[in-house]
Amino acid sequence: MEWDWRFLVDLQNADIGTILESFKVWLAERWGEVTIRVEAVRKVLDPVVWIVGSLLALVPGSFAIYKWWYYHESRLPLRLAEFLEKEEARLHTARNVLLKNIERPSLAKTFTAPIFLAPSLKEAMRNMKLARWWNVWALPSADKSLETALSEIEKQMEFWESQHAHYKRQEAAALLLRGAIAAGKGTAEDNKAALGYFLKALAIDESDIEALEYAAHQRRVLGELDEALADYEQLARLTNKPGAEAAEVRIRALRYQGEIYEKKFDRDDVRRNLDKGKERLEKALDELPVEIRRELDHAAIHEVLGRIEDKRRTKNLPSDNYRAAKNIYNDLIVRKRGLAEAEAGRERVEKCLKELEERNSRAEASDGGPAPDLSAN
Repeated sequence: MEWDWRFLVDLQNADIGTILESFKVWLAERWGEVTIRVEAVRKVLDPVVWIVGSLLALVPGSFAIYKWWYYHESRLPLRLAEFLEKEEARLHTARNVLLKNIERPSLAKTFTAPIFLAPSLKEAMRNMKLARWWNVWALPSADKSLETALSEIEKQMEFWESQHAHYKRQEAAALLLRGAIAAGKGTAEDNKAALGYFLKALAIDESDIEALEYAAHQRRVLGELDEALADYEQLARLTNKPGAEAAEVRIRALRYQGEIYEKKFDRDDVRRNLDKGKERLEKALDELPVEIRRELDHAAIHEVLGRIEDKRRTKNLPSDNYRAAKNIYNDLIVRKRGLAEAEAGRERVEKCLKELEERNSRAEASDGGPAPDLSAN
């Protein structure tokens, strides 16, 4: 190829400014054409890009919704059921493999012969993929795999046992709440329903102190005194241990037993019930810790014990207990604590003291001396 030297000379002699100006004009024309074409294409592509972008943005959200739906708590039992169904099928297959390879005793075989033969057992382990086909040490390899699997199974069982216990506690709590709602309605039918809920919660855990106390209270409401006594007796046994919280529940259980034994005496006129009531209430007073000595409970124990001693026809113990209760009520009134209950309690014991004094006065007037002490004390 030969160069045109005249052209080179012309370029060399040309005005550079003119050439650059011409190039700028040409470039501007070309750029204007490109801009027009790009704008036309953009108008077509913008809706498509928006749609594609929106779809791509929806993919993670859709996947998250799917995951939420698939693994949502309400569907977990279904997922677990499907998993267990597959595992049961696999275990059934594994057990069938062993069943086919067992060597059962017969007339030709003694009972000391092995029930599984190594060659057939090796083949079974390979079929169950517990050992590779090329592994000559099939049984040791399978044994190692099974050891690892058993260790993992034990961990899973511990986890599921803790989960099972957790769900049982949740179930018991829900039953107690339903029982509380039913008991709050107050009708005889609702009271029976409430007791049913409390007993169901107690069936989940026989040592559930709250469920036992609620059931005992509800039996008392329903007039099932013997059953309530048994529940309170069990409650007292369960709480006979160190700790202020347990002691507080135990004192209540003993107090309520004393009250029920008094009711049983009023119903059946069996003096033995008064003796049992006295024994429970005195035990409650003896075991009442200073740190949990709730004044209203303390006063109530003395008040009930005063009534029981009065019905036992003891000489001084009724008035002694009434006055002890009155002193506690007075102290609460002065300190303005539990005013309504304290004032009502003081009014009751003052009435009992007055009736007791009048009865003793009449007895002394008619007999010419003080009333006899009929108790064994």
